[in-house]
Amino acid sequence: MRGLDIRVAFVMAKLALITDPTREDLFFVLMDAQAQGWYDEQAGETLPVMFADEPMLREAWMLGAKSAEIDDEIASCDCCNDGTGDPCPLHD
Repeated sequence: MRGLDIRVAFVMAKLALITDPTREDLFFVLMDAQAQGWYDEQAGETLPVMFADEPMLREAWMLGAKSAEIDDEIASCDCCNDGTGDPCPLHD
């Protein structure tokens, strides 16, 4: 099931915070959820069911999906791809 590994890692990271509040595991799990959103958007997938009821995972996934949309938009923008290496004013 898509997103299950990240959801399990999320629960484990939340539990680990109880014993050691300085752990950074949760940050890395949220980065994984964001990356999943980027890849899912590229593949035309929707939000995984495993993320739907957890606000932190849902928001991270949505941020990744939005980043993929922006990347696609920039990749198809003639002004951004004019050979100068600079983005156009719209995408700057």
